[in-house]
Amino acid sequence: MFSLKINGIGTVNPFHIRPLIGATIPLNSTFEYTVHFYNPYNYSIDINEIYTSDENLIIELLSYKNQKNKITKTFEHKEQWHLEPYRIKPIIKINYLAHKLDRLHGFYCIKTNSNDTLIVPVEINVSDREDLYSNVDILEFSSHGLIHSTARQITVPVYVINNGLNPVTISVSLSVIDSKFLFFFTTQNIINVSFLQISSALLNI
Repeated sequence: MFSLKINGIGTVNPFHIRPLIGATIPLNSTFEYTVHFYNPYNYSIDINEIYTSDENLIIELLSYKNQKNKITKTFEHKEQWHLEPYRIKPIIKINYLAHKLDRLHGFYCIKTNSNDTLIVPVEINVSDREDLYSNVDILEFSSHGLIHSTARQITVPVYVINNGLNPVTISVSLSVIDSKFLFFFTTQNIINVSFLQISSALLNI
């Protein structure tokens, strides 16, 4: 057994897919993330195959038919996995079942009929510590990284889980770097509950 030091240079992801790294969730909960896929080509493409590296990292079709197997094929959802040029759409939902204390080091893989193979890393921490946990690690106001000035208000629901025995009071603070963006938080009261939507983040341009 020996180790090698490896250096690499990252490249821009033309499909607008980000790695799922750094999320922390409580024991016996589920992590969910909807994967949006962008077609950067001037021709249509089809996704041929998607699979995951872990049996607890489950692919869920957006038709809400949960696929317990690790591999799903295109004939079951051809329309959902067909992308016109320069279009973006949600293709699947990734679920991770946190049934034991562990740190997941895995990935999911997407293959297209244009010979593209994307291996997207997934790292999720599972904790039994009494704490607050959020349903998101990043507030994504756009699935493709761009917001048009003509866009309407964008609302992102923010949920927290309190897995402790006592109720807690939550305050929201915000730092705005660019004055062109206006953020508003609308909160809800929290009284002796363990799972509740506490706020919605609104973005105005």
